[in-house]
Amino acid sequence: MDTLYSMWRRWGVPPDTRQREWVRAYRNLLALRERVADRFLLIRYEDLVTDPSVMKKVCEFIGVEWHPEIGASLVTGSIGAWRRDKTYGFRPSQAVLDLASELGYDSPGDLPTVASWPLRHRAAVARATVRRWGGTLLRR
Repeated sequence: MDTLYSMWRRWGVPPDTRQREWVRAYRNLLALRERVADRFLLIRYEDLVTDPSVMKKVCEFIGVEWHPEIGASLVTGSIGAWRRDKTYGFRPSQAVLDLASELGYDSPGDLPTVASWPLRHRAAVARATVRRWGGTLLRR
């Protein structure tokens, strides 16, 4: 959800479109992990930025000496940002939820879809998106 939200917020990418690409990319990643097993380390961003021992594990994996300052500049602010944004109500497909669960993520919970929001709220989201992009969405 963080990835889909980030692309929507920054570039206006429809999460419904991007979710299918996310599933395809991560299914390919998991297939690669099966093929190269011991030469593959899957690290979730959330774990990397919240647990210093994960960066140490990455350094060991790639053969680099770990120092506490490595990774110290990574930020956690984007984690869960979609939960705090009342204009974002996207509900991912079951394929996304299943794959996310496989990767160790919790379900994002029951979120309303944009279609279930009151009409005036959907219009406000559309206006905010256009303002954010200076009308570029209308010129495409």
